[in-house]
Amino acid sequence: MSDKDEPIRETELDKNSVTESTDAETTAPEIGTTAHPGAKFRWCVIVCVLTLLVPGIWYWQKGLNAQKQTDFQSACRQAIGREDWTALIETASAWSEWDSEAADAWLHQAQGFQELGQLDRAAELLSQVPGQDDKTEAALLVASSLYFEDLGQPLKAVPVLKKLLKLNETLITAHQRLIFFYAITLQRVKMLEQIHQAIEVGAEPPDAYVYLQLASRLTFSNGYRLNQTWLRNKPDSQLFRVASAIQLSAARDQAANVDNEPLAEKEKRHGAIRDLAREFPDNTSLLRYLLRLAVDRDDTDVVGQLLAGVPPHAWNDSVFWRFRGWYHHQFEEFDEAEQAFRKSLELFPQDWETWHSLASTLRKKKELDGAERAQLIALQGKELRKDILQLSDARAVSPEVLTKMRNFCMACGDQVTAASLQTRIRMMINYR
Repeated sequence: MSDKDEPIRETELDKNSVTESTDAETTAPEIGTTAHPGAKFRWCVIVCVLTLLVPGIWYWQKGLNAQKQTDFQSACRQAIGREDWTALIETASAWSEWDSEAADAWLHQAQGFQELGQLDRAAELLSQVPGQDDKTEAALLVASSLYFEDLGQPLKAVPVLKKLLKLNETLITAHQRLIFFYAITLQRVKMLEQIHQAIEVGAEPPDAYVYLQLASRLTFSNGYRLNQTWLRNKPDSQLFRVASAIQLSAARDQAANVDNEPLAEKEKRHGAIRDLAREFPDNTSLLRYLLRLAVDRDDTDVVGQLLAGVPPHAWNDSVFWRFRGWYHHQFEEFDEAEQAFRKSLELFPQDWETWHSLASTLRKKKELDGAERAQLIALQGKELRKDILQLSDARAVSPEVLTKMRNFCMACGDQVTAASLQTRIRMMINYR
């Protein structure tokens, strides 16, 4: 049968079916009233043939597709066996062009480029693997590892990890890598948000709680080195320039008490940070660091100037509210100071420094019971931070330290985090 059916010819209208009007015009017949019985028969035949033919064509085409998939898969395996990576890439590329939803086609292409040392292209292909199954998750994890570890391009890894969490929000490794990256690059608010997202779905790694407790001062021994490595691969990155400068200066600030750093060297370091702040006036990491330096010097003028320059979107960062509270306290504006400190604790209850500052303000207001409670929480948090800083690695946190964290969270009124910690502690003890 040809693809085009023979058109049905119009049949001559029976004269008796047409009525004449008084003005000699004829009216058109209603559609369907004059169909010839033979035309109905032909339509029945066509419908019956199509009913039988279409499923057969579909199954025949399905069989051809399955065979072609098998042929592509076989050709790729043969290329792998010969270690002919160029042939593997060419075959897999043709496969993905024919069927863009074939995950194996993308995986084989990525394998070929990885074997040829073209890791950037391999990571790019792995991040595009279609589907929502285990193969896709594995491909995205490998892509993020290539970007983070081999290529030193973590900014490309971030969207890959976010895509992975959309597929599986309980994947601990994806949360862990994002938390680590935000911490090392001093993206404090993003880090805290990622930690709470992980806690909410029960997918937080144990080291997430370490970063949570260190959130008031994110300084790491490897912070400068990692940011410098990433900066070399992306020299125009404000994020890495600022983070590496602050990590280096903050680490030396902590060591200065021991090393007795000359004042001129210290001023040179801090001057470099101020130069960066003039270049990037809205950078919240720089503002936080400079505010800390000014508070340490009791320089209320500089603190006031810096607080005036905090961009509106940055007031979701509890640290700025702590510094605002300190500023009000210096001018004996104790009600305003208390409000600022409590806002800071609302955003981040585990900040022991804010509890300490609140205790001082409450004492000035003669609210001694509240001051005593706040001071006890501050001391508990300060001791906990000392324990955490003794860890060789954030992932080396023990159930004993996690128990102290749980107790501190309970004292701070953060029952959600305390409950999550209890679950994590129980799991760690059971797996010992």
